[in-house]
Amino acid sequence: MKRWLVFTDLDGTLLDEDYDWIAARPAVEALRAASIPIILNSSKTLAEMAVIRNEMQLDGYCIAENGSVIHTAEMNANLEEYDTSIRDKLVTLAGELKKAHGYRFVGFSDWQFTDVMKFTGLSKVEAKLSMRRQATEPIIWEDTQKRLNEFVNQLHKAGVKLVRGGQFMHLMLVNMSKGMAMQKVLNRYKQCMPEFGWGTVALGDSPNDWSMLEQADVGILIPRIDHEVNHKRFPRVRRASFPSACGWNEAILSWLSEIKEEVECE
Repeated sequence: MKRWLVFTDLDGTLLDEDYDWIAARPAVEALRAASIPIILNSSKTLAEMAVIRNEMQLDGYCIAENGSVIHTAEMNANLEEYDTSIRDKLVTLAGELKKAHGYRFVGFSDWQFTDVMKFTGLSKVEAKLSMRRQATEPIIWEDTQKRLNEFVNQLHKAGVKLVRGGQFMHLMLVNMSKGMAMQKVLNRYKQCMPEFGWGTVALGDSPNDWSMLEQADVGILIPRIDHEVNHKRFPRVRRASFPSACGWNEAILSWLSEIKEEVECE
């Protein structure tokens, strides 16, 4: 018997431009009815995602900060005790390179919550939650492409990479990604319930999602409002018909119709 897991990005994928998932509610409820877990896999912090998980009544695994943090309902939910040592090292490294080479960029560590509100459109509460980072540092690059390439090379030598998201670039460790985190969670399900065969569905819209889209059994590219992604570079990945929550809803309901008999047999 086969069981499925659905991994999804948030901004621009499950969430619309108002950070709302209501347009995807029919598909969310259909997945719940079919006992298919929804696992959020986002660049957002655990603090941000806790609010969304509560709204969606999700109590299983959650992947935050581009795969750098994996959370379960059994883990300590006290956000005040989150370890920020990795993020601190990333900020220190970026600051040292910036000082030594005169790179022009700004990041969350340079900002107050009011700056985050201005750049993202988040509310005061949401902006403060987005700043409670553990293992990544979002930045806005304000220098040339040539100097960006130099910066990326210097980061790589230190075991750090720069990943493009929907709005920001994210400093993170090279051995972390959404795809790697997805595989770790999948393996935990396999270990806990080895009697089932397990399949994965992944939905995303930005470069930081590519790793999970390519590795999933069913990868679904959500089109962006601001620019078109060349989906032909991913021959195995499907393309939703609409952006954000509407596209998510349509794509999941379409996929569920394909496995209807499989789900009804369980």
